[in-house]
Amino acid sequence: LIRLLISGITVLREGFVPVRVDEHREQLLAIKKGEVPWEETEKWRLALHAEFERALEQTRLPERPDYEKVNAFLIKARRSAAQTRMSEPPEIPQPTGSNKVPVAQTFLSVSSPEPVLEKRRRNLPHWTMEGSCYFVTFRLADGTLTEQERMIVLDHIKAGDKQFYLLAAAVIMPDHVHLLLRPHTGYSL
Repeated sequence: LIRLLISGITVLREGFVPVRVDEHREQLLAIKKGEVPWEETEKWRLALHAEFERALEQTRLPERPDYEKVNAFLIKARRSAAQTRMSEPPEIPQPTGSNKVPVAQTFLSVSSPEPVLEKRRRNLPHWTMEGSCYFVTFRLADGTLTEQERMIVLDHIKAGDKQFYLLAAAVIMPDHVHLLLRPHTGYSL
């Protein structure tokens, strides 16, 4: 999310998507390794969010994007990502008689101290862990949303913020929506 905010600020101010984060590299790596306390990370995120909002107010970018260029860029980026090979496939823990598998703590915790990974079939998400953040995408089966319909979707998402989940980011596109959120204890997706 921090890297997304950094990129977003550059997009709004300069009009291009930065690929390199040289000036923030060391701090981002320290966060990734778990060397920076959560409070400091959250303080930086809030400062970046405020800077992002200021950049949004002052941006010279057009009100509406050039959707043809955006789609061409996304197709190129997705094609490139799909053609990138992993050196080793990720190891997926297998359940042992139960659908709950204990999960080891990672270098940067986004979950409770003793997380339990819950696996399900049919219902999305297939993997859940209380206290975790989720990147959620949903798409229209057909057609696109009008500007007014997009605002209704955004209002609905905002209505659940702080009541059912903590919303970190939301992007409402004509045919799909991206959310970054953390459900409150006792709530699931």
